[in-house]
Parts: sequence; structure tokens; C-alpha cells
Amino acid sequence: MDLTNPLRCVVIPVLLAVPVHLSAQVMKMEPKEGMHDATFKVSGPRPLFDLPVGIPSEAGATTCHAQVSAILDGQIPIYLINRTERETSIGLTGLDTSLRAYRKLDNGKWERVQPANGWVMCADSDRRLAIPPGMFVSASVACPSSGTPATLRYQIGDSWLSNEFPGFFSPDARDMAQRDLRSPYDCPTWGHILKAPASPSDGFNVLAATATETLLPVEQRLPLQAAAIDLLQQYADFRAARLACDDALTMVDKLPEPLKEAASKRFTDLKSRPAVAVATDLEFASLCLGHLRTKPAAAVYGDLSQHPGTVWQALAWLDGHSPDPASLPWAEILTLWKERIPTASLPELEGMAKFLENSRLANEHVSGQILISLLQSESPAMRMNSVRLLLERNMDRALAEAAAGLDGEGKSVVIRQVAADRERFMMRHGPLNEFLIASAKADPVATFEAFDRSLYHDKPANLEPGLHLAFGDFFTKTVSVGLEGPVRIGDYMQADRIRRCMRYVEHRELLKKLADSEAYQMASESVPAAQQDFFVAREARRQWARLGYEP
Repeated sequence: MDLTNPLRCVVIPVLLAVPVHLSAQVMKMEPKEGMHDATFKVSGPRPLFDLPVGIPSEAGATTCHAQVSAILDGQIPIYLINRTERETSIGLTGLDTSLRAYRKLDNGKWERVQPANGWVMCADSDRRLAIPPGMFVSASVACPSSGTPATLRYQIGDSWLSNEFPGFFSPDARDMAQRDLRSPYDCPTWGHILKAPASPSDGFNVLAATATETLLPVEQRLPLQAAAIDLLQQYADFRAARLACDDALTMVDKLPEPLKEAASKRFTDLKSRPAVAVATDLEFASLCLGHLRTKPAAAVYGDLSQHPGTVWQALAWLDGHSPDPASLPWAEILTLWKERIPTASLPELEGMAKFLENSRLANEHVSGQILISLLQSESPAMRMNSVRLLLERNMDRALAEAAAGLDGEGKSVVIRQVAADRERFMMRHGPLNEFLIASAKADPVATFEAFDRSLYHDKPANLEPGLHLAFGDFFTKTVSVGLEGPVRIGDYMQADRIRRCMRYVEHRELLKKLADSEAYQMASESVPAAQQDFFVAREARRQWARLGYEP
């Protein structure tokens, strides 16, 4: 171990989705037999010369090491050692920064055998801990002494992998890990693959299904699930895929009579099918391309050829999760992607839109002309990602000209994306600002809703003077209520819009008048109007204070 420059060595705490304070502490939960449990102890920062002898590290890199020789009472010490030139930090909370155990499969791939620890509370996910150079923090993690033998390693977040070592894992814990909130990050499950029909309150079925997939009728969801399970089994032999077949079979009775037999046979066949997983990601990419070029087989329930959107999602997933994404045939994949766009169905377009989420791939293979054409797509995800990429490329004029010809929803997509990127928006006073001004004059309500609701943390933007002037009459008319006497605002959306518009009002005289407004939202029919909370007056006084005007 090179200690010639101790200031270059930093060891970062290993975390399990809970805050780690700078002082030493112990966090304990009762372990279960054969399971990787959330039992661990975290030390405070200590000088590098306290690092135990024999812990390997690499100069210029951050390395994670599990000290197998020091396992004691079912606990294994973990060290994360940063020997780069820069201070390394790690999030204090969040599923992506937790420590997780993995086992090595026969085909060389890795499978998580430790479930994620649960939800991240709002405002907790962006807390980070920085460790000064020359200090280190260690963690002691529960390591089962019985169960199924396997080659194991630990992983912290998506960046740091420990050394491999012989150990044990619990098949039950592995099954839970493949069905929890982290499962879409570990394998191409995309949420809906392992969608279980049980009650959301069932702790075992904490799944990463999106709202759209959750709300799909069973006759639409089950064929999609069958196709996704089929594809997942071709990527790796996940036992959770077979469990998903069991879940799906419990839902078959809810299908229309003509589909029950075909669906039952399909899921039964998938459950009993021998492992057919490919050996490499390159083979899997080629297999996906073959599925996309195959004509739909209507006779097979949930056939992959009927659900190309699922295949596109798998290919897009490979770019961020393959050990060697550069070796994959992206030129061939993106060529087919461009060929299929004109005739693709909405579900396929939604899957294809995943490629535009990767700026590197899109900027290498997708021209600005194609992005402009995709503004007319029926896929919301296609439109949104196209606008984002055009903004990244500073194609403001082309975007503004194309946006002027879009329908109301299309214009709203452009406005939302421009507003969401506040730093870029503040620098844009050209064609896009002219487009926003024209939209504000033509339809101030829709423009304001699209613009204001895209702002983060409920903070109003400093509007460019021309845009503020275009909204001026709309702001004044919206907030000017209750000036002639008590007025009940029964529409919640109207009341909310009044509050948000008030944040942009800057005229002293208007704010003075609004401070006496008697507009209110009735909480109870039995409460007299005079005793109601006059919220417009309250918001006007708050805005007065925000602007720094004298009382």
C-alpha cells in the first residue's frame, strides 16, 4: 500500500440508505438466518495511519475492499478507499447509494441477493458527505454464515465494487431483491416485467412499476408482461421471472374467455422453459435486433414481435448497464431506430424514446432535422426528449420556428422544457423568448400553466421584461378579486392560480389594493364570510414583503 502521500488517501463510509453522521455510531437490526441484513456499524473519520495493515488500495483510484480475513460474529469490515486527487463524496441516503451484496452466476454475470432498504424521504436524497483527505471511515456489515454457497461481492451505489470472496446468501432474500425498488437498475425489468397483482400494501411486492403500467387494464398488461418476461429470460436466468409467471397466472381468470387458455399456456411455458440466456451483451443486442426485424406472430400470446417497445427499452438499458457499451452495434441499432420511426405505433415510440434520454447516443446518431420532425410525434416522451436535445444543441431558432406551428399540447411541451432548464432560460433572449411572448399573448392561461408548473421548488423565475409585460394583463386580472366585497373562490385550481400569479405582481398600488381583498376559500358553510381566511390579501402582503417594500 503506497503511503508516500497520505493526503491522497480517503476512505468513504459505506451506507445503507440511512444518514451517517461524522461521529462514530452503531445502527443495528436483528439479522435473519442466511440473509444479508441491514446490521452494520459505521465509524467516524480517522487518520489514514489507523487503516489496518493488509487492506489493498490503488493509487489514483477509488477502491472498495471487504476484509474477509476479519469476519467476526457474522460481521465483515468494508472499506472504501479513495486515492484520487479529488475529494470523494457519497450520498447519505437513497437506494442508489446503499451497500448491496451480489452473487456470481455461472455465466459470469452478477445477481443482487440483498433487498433494497425502502423508500427515500423527500429532501433526503440529495444530502452528501465529504471526507477530508487523509481520513478514512469503515463499516461493519452483517454477512450470513449459512445458506446457499456462492461467490459474493459488495457494491456501493453504481460505482464501487469490492473484491470477490466465498460466502452464503438466502434464496428468499434474492427473490425479494429482484422484485424491489432497485430491480430496474439491476436488470432490464423496466418495472412492468415483475409487476405483481397483489395489494400495494404487501411488503413483499414493493415494485418499481410506473403509474401508466400499473393502471393498464389486465388484458393489456398481461401480454406486455409475457413479452417482457420472455426477453428477460433471454438476457439472464432470473428466478424472479418465474415468480412473475406465477403472479400472472393468478390474473388469467380476469381475462376475456377467448384469451384465458392462450395466456395460461404462455405463462406456464415461460415458467417451465429451460435457461436460454445469452453469454454476452453483444449477443443479447443481436438477439434484440432479430426480434425487431421479425414479423408479428399473432398466434402467440404476448409474443415479443408484438411488443417492440419492450425490445427498444432493453437495448437502451444496455448502454448504461453493459460492462462494455462501446462494443455494442449502436450504429446498426440507431439506423433501424430511424427507419422505424415513421411507421411505429405509440407503444413502440414510447420505448424508442428511451434512446433520446442518452444525450451521447443521440448526439452521435440523431440529426437535428430528425429531432425537429419528432416534435410532431404522438409520443409525449419523444417530444419532450427532442426539445431537451435541441436546447442542449442551442438550436433555439429552429426550435422556435417549429414550435410556432405545433398544436397547444406541443407548444406546452416546448414551454415546459424551456422553463425547466432555468439557467439556460435566463440566458435566452432571442427566438425562444419571442416564441414565449407570442404564446403568452395568444393563450396566457395555457402558457402560464406550462411555464410556471415546470419551475423547481415552487420558485418563480425572473421573467424577461418583454415576457413579463406580455403576462401583465393576465396577472392583474387573475389576482384582482375580492376588491368590491367578500367573494368566495370555490374552485381550488383558480385559487391556486391566484397564489402563483401573485408571485409575479410587482406594482405597489395594485398590491396595496389587494391587501384589502376579501376573497376567501370557504372551509365550512357554517363559518360566516367575515371570519374566513382572506387568502388573496394574505398573499399580497407576502409578495409586498418579498419585494422588500417598506411596511
